[in-house]
Amino acid sequence: METTLEIHQPPIRVLECKRHQVAAYWFAFDKPATMLAMDMGTMKSKVAIDLMANWDCQTALVICPKSVLGVWRREFAKHGGGRFDVCILDKGTVKEKTARAADHINNRRGPRVVVVNYESARVKEFAQRALRPRWDCVILDESARVKAHNTKQSKFVAKLGLHAKRRLCLTGTPMPNTPLDLFGQFKFLDPSIFGTLWTPFKARYAVTGCAAIPQMITGYQNQDELKYLMNTISFRVGAEVLDLPPEQHHVRTFALCPKAMRHYRDLEQEMITAVADGVCTVANCLVKTIRLRQATSGYVVEDDTKRIHRIDDGRQTELMDTLATIDLMDPDELHPPIVVFAHFTHDLSRISEVAEGLGRRYGEISGANKDGLTSNATMSPDIDLLGVQIQAGGVGVDLTRARYAIYYSQTYSLGDYLQSLARLNRPGQTRPVSYYHLVAENTIDVKVREALEKKQKVVDVILDVFKTKGRA
Repeated sequence: METTLEIHQPPIRVLECKRHQVAAYWFAFDKPATMLAMDMGTMKSKVAIDLMANWDCQTALVICPKSVLGVWRREFAKHGGGRFDVCILDKGTVKEKTARAADHINNRRGPRVVVVNYESARVKEFAQRALRPRWDCVILDESARVKAHNTKQSKFVAKLGLHAKRRLCLTGTPMPNTPLDLFGQFKFLDPSIFGTLWTPFKARYAVTGCAAIPQMITGYQNQDELKYLMNTISFRVGAEVLDLPPEQHHVRTFALCPKAMRHYRDLEQEMITAVADGVCTVANCLVKTIRLRQATSGYVVEDDTKRIHRIDDGRQTELMDTLATIDLMDPDELHPPIVVFAHFTHDLSRISEVAEGLGRRYGEISGANKDGLTSNATMSPDIDLLGVQIQAGGVGVDLTRARYAIYYSQTYSLGDYLQSLARLNRPGQTRPVSYYHLVAENTIDVKVREALEKKQKVVDVILDVFKTKGRA
């Protein structure tokens, strides 16, 4: 006898769906717009491709982060079964991408898909062309990228949604920072739910009125209503449906040298420190957090010349010690593949120096460099050490070739942090995963690590610390 799961499988599919994928598919099938709010690794791209096949989409546009372009190449090859003629716009100028997309849609036959990154899609030349046809389906992958209400990107996708018969948002973190992050995404999906005007939306769901800054958001209201409206077209799946290997977190601490700690305390207490012939100052609390984190990474940036001054090597030394520890733990490989996450581009330079000094093959994923990835967005087999800028490589890529990751420096974004964890511990990973966090003692590092471990908003925690100390 057929099981309920077998009966309800999508009619057109390449691979069988798991129970949560079946539920997601049928939730979205009859709707013109759906947010697939599914955690990393739950295969929301498979659900989207199955929907496109069974909707008989002839023209589709997928917009995603640049680092995820190769993921869609891999996913269509795996789940599309050759049904779709896919054009991945990963090379060339925006003008060249626009011409390729137009040729693909106008001069090919059968189901056609164009995949482009957000940065190219919002450029006027591509955007105007994308608004001409009536798309059978438009998909925003990592849709929190359009959460803002007033950016060029969010305004473009809102218009684009009016030119699509079906609309999908794919995201594991629909509200990465605040509940108001839903506005731009729902303006694309279905503007009738939250409206098209930011001011009344903000007034309905946010509390403002700080004495010093009247427009500052101090809290949120009507959250039950917001969640109810969100859930009318949102399907939520958490990581609990995944059968993943266990993971361990290890904190490795180090002390800044006296000179570096003096610079750190000057920035923390006086909001200025002298370096060489110049100074480094702090304009406000948010800049202060950046300057303090740079100091814990062993450098300060001079105000006028923007010269970088090294003040400490403690974090670099701790990285070398951690790499040596991992080598001893995994004697079966000369250099087991390791991912090193960092926030600042200068941190990546220091990581590269360590790799070169230790004779390890180094690759990178950053805003300017993707030589550590294959064309299918997986970790290159030709490297031992992969430096990853968290905000550039925390989304979409598959780093399951490694089972060890080191956080050289941390991000302030809880959403980016959770995404980065799931780059290693996701379907396809067969071994336990170990994460190592490098933390400078008696510095802002300690509070950042504690906040991320508790899944708290880091910026709020740090600002509260400053206020408590009277240094905001």
